[in-house]
This record gives sequence, C-alpha cells and structure tokens, in this order.
Amino acid sequence: MSSRLTTSLFFILGLSMCFVASASNHTDGTRDFRYGVQAFQQGNLTLAKQLLESAQSKGIESLSLSYNLGVVYYRLAEYARSRQAFSKILGTKQSSLAHYNLGLVALAEDYATTAREHF
Repeated sequence: MSSRLTTSLFFILGLSMCFVASASNHTDGTRDFRYGVQAFQQGNLTLAKQLLESAQSKGIESLSLSYNLGVVYYRLAEYARSRQAFSKILGTKQSSLAHYNLGLVALAEDYATTAREHF
C-alpha cells in the first residue's frame, strides 16, 4: 500500500501550490518544503517530517504540503496525524485523492467499514 502513496506523492507535487506566508518566512518555508520532499525521496522520513513541519510552522499552506505531510505521517505509522493532514484536502479539487488516502489510513488501522466509505 505504501508504494501507492509514494506514487501519489509525485502526482501531488505537480499541483499548483498556493502559499500563504509572510515575506520573511516565505523563502525559508519554501526551501524547507522542497528539502522535505527531497528527504522523502531519499527515504529519510524523519528528516522529511521535520522539514515539512518546519515549512508549515513558517506559514506555508498548500494542498501539496498537507498531502506530503499526510504521506510522511502514514509511512511513519502516525495515522491520526496522517488522517488530519489528508482531511485538509477534503472539499478541494483533490477530494478524491484525499478520500483514497484516508481509506488507506483506515485500512492500516483495521477500520474496513471506514475505508470502504472513503473508497
């Protein structure tokens, strides 16, 4: 299942990113986001989590950031945090992707009924 999330990670990176950040933190937050994605691609989930959370704390807000945090949390078996990150995508053009990944989280937690609802 995690390979589906990994594949989806690269898909979501192509989405346009709507950043909302102060001018002073924007560059640092964007850099942290980019390095966080690179760390994920290199298999360093702990560093990816740290960098993506840093980007978020610097005011970066985007569907891509929420999605990537969801993937990292899922891969680290932090399912509650993963669910929270993917839930931020609900109600957007990417709702289908959010529901799919929320279904994967539910399966990982052995909630088959919830997973079916998302799928």
